[in-house]
Parts: sequence; C-alpha cells; structure tokens
Amino acid sequence: FEEIDVDVSTAQDLPDVAARLRNAALGAAVPSRWVMLRICLVGRTELWGDLARQGTIADLLTELRGHIDSQDGLWCADLRLDALPALDLDNWRGRDDLCGELVAVCDHLAANHAIVRQALLADPQTKAYAQTLDADGLDRLCERAAREAVQLLASDREAA
Repeated sequence: FEEIDVDVSTAQDLPDVAARLRNAALGAAVPSRWVMLRICLVGRTELWGDLARQGTIADLLTELRGHIDSQDGLWCADLRLDALPALDLDNWRGRDDLCGELVAVCDHLAANHAIVRQALLADPQTKAYAQTLDADGLDRLCERAAREAVQLLASDREAA
C-alpha cells in the first residue's frame, strides 16, 4: 500500500477536493507496477462540515475510482477524513491563557502596521518581502501568525 496525505486546507469546494485527490492518485502511479492507495485528507478546512457529512467521503472515493482505472495501475482502497474544522480565532480572543495573549498580540500588530513593517524591514531576510506587502497583506500576515500560534499550542479538540 502507498499511503498519501492530501492537504485540503486551501481547497475552495468539493470539486477542488476531488481534483486534488485525482492529482495525488495519478502522481503515485508507477509504470509497470500496480499501486494500492490509502489516501487521507488532512489540514484545517472550512469544508470540514461538507466533508464530514454522511456519504461525502464515499462519494469522493467512488468518483476517484471512476477517474483512475486499471490502465493507470492504481486502485484506491481507502479514503479517510483526518482533516479538522477551520480554526476560529474569535473563540480565542479574550481568553486568559497563552493562546489568548498571542491572538491579542497579533490583533495589536494588525492594528499597527508600522510596527510590523519596521520589524520586517529591519531584518535582511524579510526586507524584500516587507516591501511587497500592502495593508491587506500585513493583516493576512498577522492573522496567519495568530492561527499558526494557536494551532501549534492548542490541542486538536480545543482549537476548532
């Protein structure tokens, strides 16, 4: 068996998930050899509710099997949902713990772009990147920093 993780964290919709599955499966093909696949959907996604709905994983597996066939030398034996719901930072705002503090710091930075820009410009490794960021880019950077910090520190159960 070949085990493959397919990251669905940036998938836009279920057809996008299906396309990622097809690409991952076809990428695992080995000429002149059969490959049995076990595919696992991973990442935090806004689509988690759709993916967790009864029958969705079975439908995606059926669709995938319809796109790969014996000519490809592939068979997908299993498709598993290990993805998690997208992280909701509002659940962490105002909490009296380290994650709440980190979100507050990132919110403060998002409201004070000059601080972030100055720090990025002061570092030779991030100077060129800093020069490409507009206000929206700085906001996205601060939100991403908050999400990644909470994701790293919080348990999977708490982070949703």
